[in-house]
Amino acid sequence: MHSKKITVCLNIITNMVSESMRCSKGDIVRFKVGTDEIQEGEIQVIEKSHDENILYINSFSGWAYKVTEKRIVSRVPVKNKLSKPNRSYLIS
Repeated sequence: MHSKKITVCLNIITNMVSESMRCSKGDIVRFKVGTDEIQEGEIQVIEKSHDENILYINSFSGWAYKVTEKRIVSRVPVKNKLSKPNRSYLIS
């Protein structure tokens, strides 16, 4: 009885994680290159297929990469673009 509940909970958590890692064009991500190197870059194009998605990423190191969605380690949080502007120039 308990093993079924644990399995169901694990399936729910797995689905939540896989849905949250869905990437879209313009996202900043960390991704694996080779066996141990991790790069950071912006997704330019997503080529969708029935097996797995292929991402074309412009790395901040200056190189462009074609990687599978499985190689994405994490999304980089975007800093708040709507922050208050610096108004120090208004003070006279």
